[in-house]
Amino acid sequence: MLKTGNTIIITKHFDLPLHSKGKIVSSAGANFTIKMKHPNNCLVTFRQSKFARIHGSDSIVMKKRDGIERGMSGKILEVLPFLHYLCIFDRPDGPWIVDLAEADIMAWDPKKKVFALFDTVRVTEDIPEHKLEKGMEGVIVLVFCKPSLSYDVEFPPKGEDLRTYVLLSHQLELVQSS
Repeated sequence: MLKTGNTIIITKHFDLPLHSKGKIVSSAGANFTIKMKHPNNCLVTFRQSKFARIHGSDSIVMKKRDGIERGMSGKILEVLPFLHYLCIFDRPDGPWIVDLAEADIMAWDPKKKVFALFDTVRVTEDIPEHKLEKGMEGVIVLVFCKPSLSYDVEFPPKGEDLRTYVLLSHQLELVQSS
């Protein structure tokens, strides 16, 4: 079981579709904390430009899609009943605090070779089929959790094209956490 303070990565996407509704619960300057009806019980901090008020009330509607992506890292704020966790995800426009089921998250631990989105990693062995050499560095651009944990890693271009390859945990080591 995960504990308060554990760093986690999210294992699926949570989008707030266009026109998602919510209610403002607090504000600080141009930032508003909003309780969204989707996904789960989601408390999100947004700048005012991301939403429109409905008839000047504290109810709002999203002006564009937004969300948290599979592979993003966050922290557990509180352990809830029935294997649910209150998690926080730092984003440029403010934190998202989301109630997530245990199936939606996994522990993040570079010692166990579990990496997060945008981590810089190094290849630990030669992989001739992809023309990758031990020591090459790349950035994780996608995390796959099923059928097994693997990573889409983007490497600097050779010639004009960026190269991305799906690699397993044992083929990578952490250089820098995002």
